[in-house]
Amino acid sequence: MRPLSPSDLLELLDRGHDLAPVGRALLLLARAWPGSSVEAREALPIGRRDALLIALRAHTFGARASFAASCAACGEQLEASLDLAQVLAEHPDEGDPGAEHILEHEGAAVTFRLPSSADLLALEGRPEGGAEDFARRVVTSIDGRSPAAETPPSEAPLPGGVAQAIAAALEQADPLAVIRFEVVCGDCGESRRQTFDIVPYLWREIETAGERVVREVHALASVYGWTEREILRLSAARRAMYLRQVAS
Repeated sequence: MRPLSPSDLLELLDRGHDLAPVGRALLLLARAWPGSSVEAREALPIGRRDALLIALRAHTFGARASFAASCAACGEQLEASLDLAQVLAEHPDEGDPGAEHILEHEGAAVTFRLPSSADLLALEGRPEGGAEDFARRVVTSIDGRSPAAETPPSEAPLPGGVAQAIAAALEQADPLAVIRFEVVCGDCGESRRQTFDIVPYLWREIETAGERVVREVHALASVYGWTEREILRLSAARRAMYLRQVAS
């Protein structure tokens, strides 16, 4: 996997400007998983998808992710960091991503698969239903029978509590889909659970880095008359030398 180049940053921002988070995730995944098809990217479980995006982030901006938060108990401003290399090491990419999982719920065996970006895309714009709609898509059978055998999947009834049980089971089966870690306040010792979502985090970094690239291109083009393509062909070190000349 190669890091994102300055040209990559600008192209991603161009193509992803109006996309929803799932669309941006798939756009980034195409860079993190070169040679993959659209269908394969959409079908990849969320945790596997996000593992690739975390690796892309580590290759491009480094493996240490920093956060700012405020303590809910005393209001102190907190700074925390997450070692993304350690996160990936703790959850290695193993097993069949399409494998089914089973949980016991009130005496019934509920079989489910891991959710994918295709599931999130299908549920976009449908806030009503929430966990129930989500569970309907990933449950493949209950005691050997498909809940959608005689009903369209979007209307398939589920026994009470199955949606909540599925949500809890998914955190165990696909831990990288929702990454949580502890942040401890140095002043009062209060701890809080922080959630890390690689898609918006990486996209903000791409926006910041892309804006910096645009400023550099503007400065060099204004002075030397070079095109964007010519400027981006320069190494970062070479651009920095020319920018120092412009600033002086």
